[in-house]
Amino acid sequence: MNFNKKAITAGAFVLYDYLFIFMVGPNKEGDLGVVRFGGHRENDETIIECLKRELKEEASITITLANSPVTYHIEEWDEEPKLIERDLEEDIYPIIIKGTQNGPLSVTYFAYSQEEPKPYFETHGILLLKLKDVELICKELITIDDFLKSEGKALFQKELRRDVILKPGVHLKWLSTLYKKNPDLIESFMTKSLEQV
Repeated sequence: MNFNKKAITAGAFVLYDYLFIFMVGPNKEGDLGVVRFGGHRENDETIIECLKRELKEEASITITLANSPVTYHIEEWDEEPKLIERDLEEDIYPIIIKGTQNGPLSVTYFAYSQEEPKPYFETHGILLLKLKDVELICKELITIDDFLKSEGKALFQKELRRDVILKPGVHLKWLSTLYKKNPDLIESFMTKSLEQV
């Protein structure tokens, strides 16, 4: 699957200081959405150039991508993921490819940063999540106040209501699913034993 040419959006599960960084901000339903960093390609940039630009714009960080040893394919976020066979066309493989063979694709990579993230541009805030925080937000109805009282870490650029429910986005839910499905992969990523490119 030649995903680099067909992908129109890219995102990443970014690890900083052994914590996953996710964007938090108001969504259309009035909750606070917890979503991965990333966005759309612009002009002639590659999908990796797109991802690095988005992280610099949204979180003020430089990232190093990790080459995922396996890649899952899904057509929709709520379906069972399938491992795909990979060819030798790509230097860096994502963990997730979403979309159909004949349509546009969205890819999600593993990435590291040694720079502390800072909310920037349109980013209201950033949550720094342990795996237990990922599970908590995906399973429970909790607010930012609840999260902070449980020793959660967050950085804010804009004022957010602390009593509004944190709503997990599809990527946060998928990270939770991935940890249940392939815990060794997530743990190798968190111990930085994946090949960095």
